[in-house]
Amino acid sequence: MLYVERPTSITIKRQSHFPIISIFHFIDLLQLYLTLSLGLKRNANTQRAMSISETELVEQLFLDFTVQEVLQKDTRGFPIVEPWASEYVNAIRERRFGDAVWARYHIDGGVHDGIIEDTNKTVLQMIEEDALGYRVGDPDLYAEALSSVYERTSASDGHRDVIDLLTRIGNQDIKELRAQARAEHRAELLADELEF
Repeated sequence: MLYVERPTSITIKRQSHFPIISIFHFIDLLQLYLTLSLGLKRNANTQRAMSISETELVEQLFLDFTVQEVLQKDTRGFPIVEPWASEYVNAIRERRFGDAVWARYHIDGGVHDGIIEDTNKTVLQMIEEDALGYRVGDPDLYAEALSSVYERTSASDGHRDVIDLLTRIGNQDIKELRAQARAEHRAELLADELEF
């Protein structure tokens, strides 16, 4: 920023059309204008960056319905139930992305006593399993979701455990995760063979 030092004592001879003191007032006004102008632009850019489109996905891994789709119940035949549909919408609008993911896993009404039906897994276990799959299957997309969405969740998020889980998986070495996924897949195949 341009700073002009005013003389402390000066004898100003008044000129007929352009007094020197006016230059200092002009510079002060210009500095004030630039400061306010840049501040308003910065604030507008921050607001734009923080606003969430209701017609676009926040991210496609865990939050795979737009706010508009849920409000209009246009979820491609996927069932949605209350209070989870409203919680999903409100959490996204308020940037509580851990709460939004939690609501998304409940939105079809298939969670009973904390267990997702047909899986025998808790919601957090299922989120972890999906997160590992996404991290191994598309590490770049996972990293993008983590940095652009989940690391920017609101401090009022009630499911910080979900954010911590996603962050922990995002920080794990991808080679180790792939080895772990292969080992788990082999164990599942072996278990299936033993059942027959």
